[in-house]
Amino acid sequence: VLEGDVPSPINPPPGCRFQSRCPLATDICRQIEPELATVGDDHVVACHQVGRSAASPLQAVTEK
Repeated sequence: VLEGDVPSPINPPPGCRFQSRCPLATDICRQIEPELATVGDDHVVACHQVGRSAASPLQAVTEK
């Protein structure tokens, strides 16, 4: 279950729209909106944290 505040679709926060709910959010997430990146043959994500660290739970996304 995600915790934190649900972002407003009318007035989204600066940076990543999910930074208020993401346990991996860092300062860059709060400041700069992430661009879409391809992480597989048919999958794209918009996340600053994908692939940053082998310890990151999102690392698995790039390996699928």
